[in-house]
Amino acid sequence: MFNFLEATGIKVKNNIFYNNTCEDISIENLNTSTGYEFSNNNYYKADFTNNWNFKGVNYSTLGNWQGAVDFSIKDTGSIVTDPLFVSATDFHLQYGSPAKDVGTNVGLTTDYSGSHVPKGAGYEIGAYEYGTSILMGTGPAISFATGAGMTIQ
Repeated sequence: MFNFLEATGIKVKNNIFYNNTCEDISIENLNTSTGYEFSNNNYYKADFTNNWNFKGVNYSTLGNWQGAVDFSIKDTGSIVTDPLFVSATDFHLQYGSPAKDVGTNVGLTTDYSGSHVPKGAGYEIGAYEYGTSILMGTGPAISFATGAGMTIQ
């Protein structure tokens, strides 16, 4: 959950908000929201009632939230769906994840695990770029990435 009081220049991009038990976003700054940029986030939970708060008003749909905020970037490119993590403890994306290739360039060259980004047609939403490396015994490492073909080293 993000709760901003009197901040400016906030950028929230390529994040996954997953099964939070409180609001995902709460902005209580009643004076200004100068320079706020929200985009390409993935929201997922069972109940979105009052999930977003802007200046004391609660919103339960992404569309209503986007229409209410006065940011320069209004959570464009964001989605409301299960990101399809590998497991409850492994936040890598599964094949077929809706968070693949729909992120935005935020200037990073590697993901949270140190893998190069992007690997496929675009950036991922979330901490990890989709793709895998497999080591076959003492043989070569083979890397696969959607749309990038295959590299054998």
